[in-house]
Amino acid sequence: MSLRANFTTIYLREHLGDDKNDISDDLGFDFVGDQSTVFSFTIEKEPVGRGYFIINAYDVQKKWHRFEINGNPFRSAGLFPDGSKGKWFTNFAIIPENVLHQGNNTFQVIREPGGDNFLINDIVINWHEEVKTSRFNLFARKE
Repeated sequence: MSLRANFTTIYLREHLGDDKNDISDDLGFDFVGDQSTVFSFTIEKEPVGRGYFIINAYDVQKKWHRFEINGNPFRSAGLFPDGSKGKWFTNFAIIPENVLHQGNNTFQVIREPGGDNFLINDIVINWHEEVKTSRFNLFARKE
């Protein structure tokens, strides 16, 4: 069995929080309150093993926000670094086996209460899938 990596990119560009004016809207992010838009994406082949997602965010102050993938909640402890006030950062989290599946999948960010206002720019979701390979020899002589 050969595996290849595949991915999708979510261009969320949303401001989560309880104060629309807490972060300048110069970047054109949509203020959405406590929950991001539910983003749907399709996986054409059955995912194999664990996956991961990479998130690009700004000004996250608390570590306990939640992500949901296909309705499965994931806490963000360790995903958001200390001292990100006024800074962009990129980090990743593991997606356990059997969370992603072939067909339609969903991803959402849910803000925990407590005054944190932050921006989510984009998210890359990565998984592995099985592929059939032929024993093609690149250096074989064509007759």
